[in-house]
Amino acid sequence: MTKDKTALATRKLIDTIVELAGQKKAEHIVLFNPGKESSIADWFLVCEGTNEVHNRAISNAILQGLKEIGSPPWHHEGVEQGRWILIDFIDIVVNIILPELRHYYELDKLWEQCEPVYVTDDAGKKTRRQTAAGRSGRRRKKTADVKPASGRS
Repeated sequence: MTKDKTALATRKLIDTIVELAGQKKAEHIVLFNPGKESSIADWFLVCEGTNEVHNRAISNAILQGLKEIGSPPWHHEGVEQGRWILIDFIDIVVNIILPELRHYYELDKLWEQCEPVYVTDDAGKKTRRQTAAGRSGRRRKKTADVKPASGRS
């Protein structure tokens, strides 16, 4: 697969994950592109549910939806407890986490040097979007220009 086709496949996978999470009312969705900052994955998606059951519902929707299109994860964990669920698609790592754990572990600060390319506000509305494949031809905004994904300062 060529680099362009891989980027396109990754972008479609990200869009599908975001759509599936949104269908289950995931909150504060943020997509980070760590670039050279991480050798673990190319993309990190963080979202939260309101409780353990909600997190499991978001996770199950993503797992089932991607399995149906032939893109099962390489690994997933935390589904039984539902407090912090990690789904690893190799290029994309999805974290579905309770708000209090996200705040406690400062998960968004872990990647604060990275440009968040997708952020939703408190109502789930997109506040910023850039293609997963890279720049859209416009100057990238500084991270400080983007409202914190968790709604906390």
